[in-house]
Amino acid sequence: MDKKIEGLLNRYQPISTRYEQLVEYLESPEIIADNRLYLRYADEKNSLEESYILGEALKIAIELGDQEETNALYTCLTQELLPKNEQDKRGAIIELRAENPQSLPFLHELFRLYSSYAKQKGYKLSICEWEDKFISLTIDGAGAYFRLKGETGTHHSTGGKIGNSNVWVSVTPIMDDVSVIISDKDLKTDIFHSSGAGGQNINKVATAVRLTHIPSGIVVVCKEERSQLQNRNRAHLVLRSRLYDYYKAKEQGLLKKERLSAYQKSRTERIRLYDFDKETLCDLRLNLSIPFRASTGVNLDEIISPLLIKENKNNGCV
Repeated sequence: MDKKIEGLLNRYQPISTRYEQLVEYLESPEIIADNRLYLRYADEKNSLEESYILGEALKIAIELGDQEETNALYTCLTQELLPKNEQDKRGAIIELRAENPQSLPFLHELFRLYSSYAKQKGYKLSICEWEDKFISLTIDGAGAYFRLKGETGTHHSTGGKIGNSNVWVSVTPIMDDVSVIISDKDLKTDIFHSSGAGGQNINKVATAVRLTHIPSGIVVVCKEERSQLQNRNRAHLVLRSRLYDYYKAKEQGLLKKERLSAYQKSRTERIRLYDFDKETLCDLRLNLSIPFRASTGVNLDEIISPLLIKENKNNGCV
């Protein structure tokens, strides 16, 4: 067996073991009875499912001696096992801008290409905005941004009815609503005497509460309630609300930065050539050409998979 394939299967083996273990767990009456645990295991199983399917298919292709299928599955599984950050796990926002009115047919061609890809991957596509020379859409599904982020740049067409055209494509991650979880280790709690209203009890017992959220520096003080417990509960409620606003603003700021970066890159970096006479698509970063027809589209994974692998090699991850 090829050493590269053997090495990949060794990396895949713990995933296979864990996936099969999770399948057994989810069939256990004890786990089924514990709804919270069941959902946690189900989520973990779903996150490993594509890797498991590819890994098992690769093993079968090797056994059958199908070299072409083995090579294709090796590329797909390598891509699936690449390290992902939090943004890579999100859905994607794709914005398409035509250079001029003559570029509109090419704009619509690219929209059909991404629609077809979303359908192929089981992602949900929604159109956000459709103007004369601009289309904005979301592709919602785990890992959509990871697969599509390399589409950012200038796409150029030549030949056929579409002719010479430029469409600028920018891809950014969908920024989800923040779920605020407050860890005890991130929280400093101070209890002190209040000088406010509350009767005689307030002078005898320390009831006021000050919560300091160390990572964000947010401080909340509650001292108007009669008991320490009431003040503590209200302080947590206020802190959670303030943290939600804090992290939401932080995420929105990150999104704004991502969009600006993607927009600038889409205008300055030509990444893709579509030749409608030769019916080929060439990715300039890979110097790789694949068949492309307006009527049937293209299998984008033939470009996306090697592109992701190259990117991670450059980053020292492969």
